Formats: sequence, structure tokens, C-alpha cells
Amino acid sequence: MPKSENKNKNLSDEQKRSFIKILSSLAAIDNDFNINEKALLTEVTEEWGISGNELDDIVNNSEMPKIEVPQNEKDRIEELAALIGMMMIDKKIYEEEFQLCSLVAKKFGFKSDIVNTIIADILERS
Repeated sequence: MPKSENKNKNLSDEQKRSFIKILSSLAAIDNDFNINEKALLTEVTEEWGISGNELDDIVNNSEMPKIEVPQNEKDRIEELAALIGMMMIDKKIYEEEFQLCSLVAKKFGFKSDIVNTIIADILERS
């Protein structure tokens, strides 16, 4: 997620916590929370002013994350792209990761093929 001074200023604290929980859940699906995944998660939390203790609380909360839908399309696109980036960061795509990204995309109101489109775009740029 590129840094931006106004990034996600429209998100409530609950939406931010929800997104961080989904992002960390996605990273943990393969039971290998690697350094690149941690770096991405840290980048997002620092950008949003979420402390390390609050991050620990979010990550260690065993409740299923509620998918909070951002009001603005730009925020929905940025969140979905970050989730897909997290899914691809270890160069492996697990079915469970893909399904979670697809579920979020659907909940965000996107067409079902958007996840594949973003994956293709990321692969084309790398």
C-alpha cells in the first residue's frame, strides 16, 4: 500500500481493526507468518497509527473478523489490493487465501473475477 497522507482517512477505527484482522488472518492461513508478511502488516499499522500493543490485541483475538466495508470505492480497492498483495507476498497462493480474498471482494461489491484481474496485474508489473 503506497503511503499517502490522506490514506483511509474515511475509515472508522472499527473498519481499520477489521481490515488489520483480515490481513493478519490471511497471512496466517499457511501457518508461516513470514518476515515479508510481518513487514506489510507493520507498514499498514504504522501508517494508521495503530500501536504494537493494539496490533497484538487484534491479531490474538480469536474471533472471526467481521468484514467492514469502506464507504468509498478507492478505499475498497486499496484494501482489496493490499489483501491480494499479502496473499502473493510469499510467492505462493493457497486456496484458502484466494477464497478469503474472493469473499472480501464480493462483500465489497466487486465482480467475482476482480481477484484474478488484480493478480494478473500484479504479476504483469513484477
